[in-house]
Amino acid sequence: WEDEQDLARQAVNNLQELGPTFVKLGQVLSIRPDVLPEKTMKELARLQDNIETFSNEEAKAVIEEELGQSVEELFSSFSA
Repeated sequence: WEDEQDLARQAVNNLQELGPTFVKLGQVLSIRPDVLPEKTMKELARLQDNIETFSNEEAKAVIEEELGQSVEELFSSFSA
């Protein structure tokens, strides 16, 4: 169990480091008993409400970097 728990904890850390899309993947997997063992799901469930937040400016910067345009050019309105 400790090995499984250690692996699951490392997976949670890795998903957080990879960013919001991967955190969302972990959240989805945390409620899929047909995909993962219960103990692993329990660790991934920490991603439901125990994650680091990032600022609105960081979110805006990611959107602009990924889409290659300013938020103002991409959206008619944008509120954070």
